[in-house]
Amino acid sequence: MLTNDLFYAAEKFHQALDALATGEGVLRERLITACMCNITAHRAHPMRAGLGPKMPAELVERIYDFTDRVTATAAVGNEGTLTATLNAMSDEELRSTAEELSSLSLKVIETFERDDARSSSTSGV
Repeated sequence: MLTNDLFYAAEKFHQALDALATGEGVLRERLITACMCNITAHRAHPMRAGLGPKMPAELVERIYDFTDRVTATAAVGNEGTLTATLNAMSDEELRSTAEELSSLSLKVIETFERDDARSSSTSGV
């Protein structure tokens, strides 16, 4: 049986990774797209977003730290805190943020795959 909350999180982080790697625009624009559409919602709705009981606490904490970091700057006008934060970053900070997002995405996907394999082996599938 699939763990729906982990499946949802893995799907969202996979989409973020895809947007980061293949999306249009420069790195800053790809990070905005990857985070806005797929990652920052996890902070507001952790259980619905797959950060429920099967997600390791240390990984949840890393995700929360990441979302806090990429939304730390106060919004100016209509841009929102994510855009304001990423617009304030240097190229090196953007690369570091992209690396962190990639690492988090792979870890979430790995956590889902491990849980899915465990569930399949115990259900006889």
